[in-house]
Amino acid sequence: MSTKSTLAHGPGFHLYHECFEQDTVYLELEKTHFECYPDRVTVAIPVVAWEVIRQSAGGDFSWAAKSDDEIRSYVDQEVHERITDFQNKNPESKRFLFIGNGVFGSASEPMEKQIEKGLVYYFGERDRQQKLIKQIQDLVAKR
Repeated sequence: MSTKSTLAHGPGFHLYHECFEQDTVYLELEKTHFECYPDRVTVAIPVVAWEVIRQSAGGDFSWAAKSDDEIRSYVDQEVHERITDFQNKNPESKRFLFIGNGVFGSASEPMEKQIEKGLVYYFGERDRQQKLIKQIQDLVAKR
């Protein structure tokens, strides 16, 4: 099973994220010029690949502008639905996926504990995304 999540691809290139590396984008180029040094790599990016990349969607910043209340509401709803699915023995539910368990813990845990874990995760995710946006804005302002 691949852990790559494609952002864009075309002849000779593939731009992607690895599922568990949210802050990194990978660019795979086939049959292109490159130079390697001990502290850097220079890659010639074909203009066609660059234009597809430039016009493709960037990172996920969907949590950056969420308020505390919006995050609390989302977490409360998700935990309530997870517990309901668990009690109804609905293993097909998306809430039983590994990622959901990683965020909220086991659906069999007490509601308060799942909510606490969810809030910690999503407040952290919002902070992470806000920091990335700030870094991007700072770099764009320097151009």
